[in-house]
Amino acid sequence: MRFNPLSSVRTQLILIIIVVLLAPICGIGVYYFTTISDRMTTLDDKATQDASTAAHGMLSIFASHVMDVTVTNSRWEDFRTAIENHDTDWIEGNVSIAVDVVPNIDFVVTADNNGQVLTHSSGFQEFESSIKDTGIIEYISGKGDFTGLMPTSKGVAFIAASKVTDEDNTKPSTGILIFGRLLDPEAMSAISDTVGVGVGFYSELGTGKGWIEPAGNLPKEDQIASSLYAQALKDSAGSSHENIIEQNGQSFSVLMTPVLGWSGKVVGLLSIARELNVSSQVSAELSRLSLLAGVAALMLILLIAIIIERRIIAPLKRISIYMKHVAGGLLSTEAPAKELRRKDEIGYITGTLHTTVSSLHDIVRGIEATSGQTAAATSVLAGETETTKAGLEQIVQSMRSLSDGAEAQMQGTASGARAMSGIAAGIYQIHDRTYMVSQQTDAASQHAEEGQASIQRAVEQIGNASHSVQQVVRQMDQLNQHSEETMEIVEWIGKIATQTNILALNANIEASRAGEHGKGFAVVAEEVRKLAQQSNEAAGRVYERVSSIREHISMAVQRIHDGSLEVSEGSRLAQSAELAFARITDSVTSMNNQLQEMSAATEEISAGSQEVSAMVEQTETVSRHAAGQIKEVTGIADSQFASVSRITSEMSKLNEQIRELAEAAGRYR
Repeated sequence: MRFNPLSSVRTQLILIIIVVLLAPICGIGVYYFTTISDRMTTLDDKATQDASTAAHGMLSIFASHVMDVTVTNSRWEDFRTAIENHDTDWIEGNVSIAVDVVPNIDFVVTADNNGQVLTHSSGFQEFESSIKDTGIIEYISGKGDFTGLMPTSKGVAFIAASKVTDEDNTKPSTGILIFGRLLDPEAMSAISDTVGVGVGFYSELGTGKGWIEPAGNLPKEDQIASSLYAQALKDSAGSSHENIIEQNGQSFSVLMTPVLGWSGKVVGLLSIARELNVSSQVSAELSRLSLLAGVAALMLILLIAIIIERRIIAPLKRISIYMKHVAGGLLSTEAPAKELRRKDEIGYITGTLHTTVSSLHDIVRGIEATSGQTAAATSVLAGETETTKAGLEQIVQSMRSLSDGAEAQMQGTASGARAMSGIAAGIYQIHDRTYMVSQQTDAASQHAEEGQASIQRAVEQIGNASHSVQQVVRQMDQLNQHSEETMEIVEWIGKIATQTNILALNANIEASRAGEHGKGFAVVAEEVRKLAQQSNEAAGRVYERVSSIREHISMAVQRIHDGSLEVSEGSRLAQSAELAFARITDSVTSMNNQLQEMSAATEEISAGSQEVSAMVEQTETVSRHAAGQIKEVTGIADSQFASVSRITSEMSKLNEQIRELAEAAGRYR
């Protein structure tokens, strides 16, 4: 299996650190930076809105102040009478003089109910002879007193108009009193000092087109103000505009809102410029802290990576190299010494692997030794079997020859019987016939003796084969016992792999309990679990191979046992054949003696012809019986020869399997 650096444990741990540590830290930092920035922006916007509301409130306060002065002077019976009598001197001496007496009053206008100006101050064109804006007269007549901003020839001004009546406001009004205050830089400075921010007023009405601002360089946007003012005039109300302006290295939050006059029409824009000192400092501090946090996070990640490299990655590399050597068949390779001395999970895993490999190495050595002994035993057994096979083949040939001799003897005995029946035909033929029978009897006796000797040799060979087979059976039993011990060791290896797998699972559980700090170890535990599964699979394959060999050994043991029984049976039958041949030999010897006596005493033939005939018949019966036994022994010998041939074939197969087992074990050193 090829190694992919992108899928290495180091890469995975670095990705885990980035995902688990760096990403959350960056995410939290970005979240808090964004949240605080948004909060600061919201607070800045709220503070700017509050400042704008306060500035609008100051405009209302200025208008209320002018209204209070106006109402105070318009509720005056003498003033009402002077207007009714057109006493301009009294009015100028008592009312118009308020411009010089009352602070923050720039002009005073007195007119009758028709709008004709009786007196006025400061030369405002809108009030020179009459009140040019007839809406003022209509508003006063219809709704009463009012105050508000009004564009004039000298600029936007706060005006307050009130009906002139008596102190109790019960008598009919004889005229209109108007007090006014210009919205000048002094007023803007007062509003700015009260609110605590820069305040400016933009208008394009009257002669004072442009900005009205306090002393100092107020941050402003002329183009935006002009566009917003035109939009406000078009919509009769307009909308506000807020923006951040950088000026002289400082940030200002600028909010421009439309301002309505006394008639409800837009007369200008009120601009609030609030310096963003705190938010700028907080933003700079957040940026610095974010940079420091990022550097600290990178240093922490680097430190964690170094620790993981030294404590986990490097040991795993050494263990991986050790496992590669083991997988390549070098079972004698020593496990990493540093990892064996460790007392943690890596040390435990390394020790377990070392113990497992050492046990497997001992098993392989045992298999090699057992297979060598078994191969030697099977070679000896094969040689003995071949010898037994050759001996049985000779026995079969001898038994076939003996069967032929028995057939000839049986035929000779029949001829003797026929000759005895013709004794009456010629006494002279008795001697010749007796001589011929004597020769055949000698031949039969010789064949019987040879058959008996062959049977004796066969019995000895079968005994030797039986002894060799019993030795093979004992050696095969020992081999079977070794295979059972091998299977027990393989099962023990599987149990160790299972226990290692359970340990890896427990480590995964402990890692999951440890939370974020245990995820790196969970990856290591997962790799250990995979190694345990691979060890278990390898042990399973060894178990299957040893089980297959054990089955073949059991089959060979069974067949050898069967062959041993068949050899024992053949030995018994050969011994029976030997006894039969002994009886045949005795019978033939006895018959030969009798024939010799017949040859010596032919004169007694006639008298003993019946006895000879009976003896011939008995000899024929014995010969037939002997021929049947010889055929039976021949069939048994053929069966034994076939059994030995099968044993030889099975031993060849067993020897081949033992050789394959030795080759498989030889790959592990």
